[in-house]
This record gives sequence, C-alpha cells and structure tokens, in this order.
Amino acid sequence: MIADWIGSRRAAMEREVHPIALSACRDWGQSRDRIAHRLGAFFSVIAVEYDDGQGDPRRFAMIDQPEIGILGFCVTRHAGRIHWLLQAKAEPGTIGIVQVGPTVQATRSNYLRRHGGQATPYLEHFLTPDGAGTLGLAQSEQGTKFLGKFNNNATVILDHASPPDHANWRWFDADDVRVALALDFLINTDARSTIVSGDWGLLRADGPLFSGDSGWRSPNLRAALCASMAVDSDRAVARATDRLHSARQAHRAALRQIPLDTLPGWQGAQMAEDDLGLQAGIACFRVRIEGREVEAWDQPFLTSAQTHIARLILADCDGCKCVLLRLSPEPGFAEGVQFGPTVQTDVPCSPLLAALGEAMPDPPILSAKQSDEGGRFMKVVTDYAIHDLGDSRLGRDLCALPEIVAVPLSALAALCATSGMTTNELRSAVSVLLALG
Repeated sequence: MIADWIGSRRAAMEREVHPIALSACRDWGQSRDRIAHRLGAFFSVIAVEYDDGQGDPRRFAMIDQPEIGILGFCVTRHAGRIHWLLQAKAEPGTIGIVQVGPTVQATRSNYLRRHGGQATPYLEHFLTPDGAGTLGLAQSEQGTKFLGKFNNNATVILDHASPPDHANWRWFDADDVRVALALDFLINTDARSTIVSGDWGLLRADGPLFSGDSGWRSPNLRAALCASMAVDSDRAVARATDRLHSARQAHRAALRQIPLDTLPGWQGAQMAEDDLGLQAGIACFRVRIEGREVEAWDQPFLTSAQTHIARLILADCDGCKCVLLRLSPEPGFAEGVQFGPTVQTDVPCSPLLAALGEAMPDPPILSAKQSDEGGRFMKVVTDYAIHDLGDSRLGRDLCALPEIVAVPLSALAALCATSGMTTNELRSAVSVLLALG
C-alpha cells in the first residue's frame, strides 16, 4: 500500500538531475580548503586526514554541516489503531528520487528559509512552545561522511489526524509502516532513524512488539525477540554503556582538515580514490524537482562506486536472544566511538568481521537496500541484512571479540533512545529487524 503510493508520487513528480562541472555549479565555489555556498549556509565539503593508529592515515571527503536539522513524525491513536503521517520526500540522490520521509525532514537552513523558498509544512509540531527551539533527541548522521553532524529525531502524538493539504503527505496504519521497513528503497534513512529513536511500540497497536500476527514468517525467532524485549534492561544497558565509555577513553585518533587538492586522485570535484580502495569522491549536479520548497538548484554531492553491506547479527547468549553491537570508531563522531551494526564494510574492522562482510554461512532472515541521505550523497547505497546465528560456535566466537557487545532487545531499544550512542547505520539496520514486529 505504501509502495503503491510512493510509486504514484514518483510517476507524478517531474524531475531532472544532471552532472555538471564545479565551475558551473551556481552559488557554490571552491577555496583551497572547502567547497561552500556563497551564503555560508547549508553545508560545505571538506577533505580530512584521519589517523587512528591502525595503519596509514586515511584521507577522504566529508560533509561539514554544523547545524542541527529536524526529523519528525506526527502519529495519532484512533479507534484502537495507530497511524503515521508519512511524507513522499523527493531527494536527488535517492534511488527512485522519491522515498518515504518523516512528516518533517528539514535542515535548519531550510526551515529558516535561507533558500528563499516556501515554508516547511507541519513544522509547528516540532518547535518548542516559544518557537525558539526544536523538539527531539539529537542523533548522529553517518560518522564516515559527516563531521560531528546531529539531527533532532522526534515523534509527536497528535489528538486527531487532520487530512493532509498536499498529495505528498498521507496517513498510514502502523502495520503498513512496520512491514514497509523491510522493502528496498522505500523508507529513507531519516525516517528509519526517527522511528528507531522513538517508541517502538508505536509500530504495533494490538499488543507487544513481535507478538500476534505478522506478515513475515519466523514464528520461533519472533517469539524469542518478544521475550528479549521483556528482559529487564537496566544491567545490560549499564554494562553496554560502561564498555562504550571505556572504548571512548581508550580511543586515540587524530583528525585534521587538509586541502581538497591533496585528496588521492583529486581532479576538482571529480571522482577520487579513497583509502579503502573504493571509488568515492565529490561530484556536482544540477537539480530540478517539482514540489520542493525550491524547485531548481545546484549542489555538490558525495559519491561512491560500491554498495556497502551492514549486517546486524543475532545470537543466543545469557539465556536470551541478543543483538551483537560493534564498538565503531569513526572520524565524524565528536565522541569518537558509537555502537554500530555487527558488520559494516565501509569501516575497518577485525579479520573475522571483515570475512563476514564478504559472506555469511546462511542467507539473511531479512534484508533491505537503502539509499543513504539523498540530500547529500548521490546514489550511495547500503545493503542492510539481519542474520540469526542461534546457539552456534560462530555466535560465541563473535561475542568473545573485544569490539562486540551483546545486548537483549530491551537494552537495544534503550540505547537507541539515548543521544549519541548508536550510529545511523545501526538505527537503519534495527529498523529492518523491526519489520518482524
């Protein structure tokens, strides 16, 4: 049902996205150290060198966008059902251009209308009563691509569901939203982050999550996940938090900005070879999308030539089904380290985890391909997969790794509802798991 709606919005929306040279990129220019907008707003693109002591220092491009944006869903409860107000969000860098976004998805520059365009619909629900601040939980963007970037993730419960004024917004039942989380290129990364940062119970109206009927097969796993949600989380959260704080204290890394033209393979906003051996870099595009606050603009994007893989692995330990989290040092985190998915192929990791990035012994229970942040990245795709190792030797070996922390699902929910603890990739992976709910 949601897929049909997004399909109709894609068909109805006129759009053009064309690559251009940086010299032709209106309102943007390059100094020695960055590509920036003439207003000094929105974001800029910089080059950094990151030395974490694990081999040679790595050099790559990053987005510098210190302002905090708003990612917010409006939700209602009515006649025993829960409904979510979804936005058909058009972004030039996403697959299909249009995907489901939160009710409000706006950078500070955009909702303050620095672009001179139209006002952001539904913004009033996510501002403080005096209008001076925003609601929500500050959560990080991708730590490999954004420099210290956070957005406020908020879910607001409304008394009633007013009919939307525009075809790009529509109310959907929570069951439809939950099932759609496991579909390719349908729910965008900002919507996934906001859903996972809030109350997971809002994805199911007729009982606890992972109980009752589901559109997915896996009754035994769902029962184990339901039991894992009921585990007292306090001790597990405290243990995980201690491990994270210890990792942050032990983390020794140097990050410094460098001139753009010192990036490997730099040719002036063209493709550059990064230190993971992947074609990744910066490219500029001219965009026209009907219905946006501003319908035509130019901008630079980060690019990648390879689909990355993020695996969230489950295993039986401590008498319940646990999720295996990885302590993930990334250059963009002000805290140095956050919890990431078990395996992530675009960050350095131990040999065993690197091997599992290449192949797992069994196919995933669920998987979903996702475009990463289509407002800043051009067709950058991550393949999210959920695996259950049960009570296996491999699961026990993974739990013994120093960078792995095993937590029940109840503790994972608490960590996701705490600012600065979980990576964007972990929250996206968890959103796929919640489709089983």
